[in-house]
Amino acid sequence: MNDLRGRVALVLGADQPASRAIALPLAARGVRVVVVGEVERSLGELVGEIAFGGGKARHVAVDVRAEDGARRAVAKAWDAFGGLDLVVGRADLVRACLPAAGAAAAVIVDPQAGEVDDRAAYERALRMCSEALAAR
Repeated sequence: MNDLRGRVALVLGADQPASRAIALPLAARGVRVVVVGEVERSLGELVGEIAFGGGKARHVAVDVRAEDGARRAVAKAWDAFGGLDLVVGRADLVRACLPAAGAAAAVIVDPQAGEVDDRAAYERALRMCSEALAAR
């Protein structure tokens, strides 16, 4: 997999298992992660888990589909890490963020029924993230 160290990813819906399962391995590969969702406690716990593993992460509790939500999420990435390289999450969340995200790459991860615990599905998602960042 490509060297992802120092890149910045906005992981949307990170208070849910599917996006959480993307945020952790991205951080383990050196991506600085901003986790976004609506459940503050879950996001804070995820940031702590990433930090415990040696990664760098911040969180913002916001619904990116709400007015000003996407701008707040993107601003957190810029304020915390000085940029944004990748937006990853469910299709509806990624679409809501794209206008605010500027030139960041986007990866849509919509697990199908039965894929939530499918390691191969997450490996595919991580490969897509890596390829999107390498193309930048």
